[in-house]
Amino acid sequence: MKIAVAYNAGEVYGHFGEAKQFEVYTVEGANIVKRELKGTDGKSHIELVGLLTSWDINALLVGGIGSHAIQVLNSKNIQVFPGVRGDSEAAVKAYLNGELSFNPNAVHQCSHSH
Repeated sequence: MKIAVAYNAGEVYGHFGEAKQFEVYTVEGANIVKRELKGTDGKSHIELVGLLTSWDINALLVGGIGSHAIQVLNSKNIQVFPGVRGDSEAAVKAYLNGELSFNPNAVHQCSHSH
């Protein structure tokens, strides 16, 4: 399984569409076996979905995200956990332990172009 975290300076980043990096965790069972920092090269919202799909991501942890992006990610079989805050590795460990604190209502309406 692979988990992506919208990432900035060790923390879960607050806006999916503006993420410059994702930290990608490969996990087996409840163990992190690999961790990679991947850049987005300035991709837009929908292009980010393509990146996550190409990286074989199963779950996304993020601070804030638009409802349209969630729908598109879900259609690609990527589970989205919005409203996550704090240290990225701690968030992944909490997810693996079934203790992730997230807010399914931390969704915003985007007024900019996709």
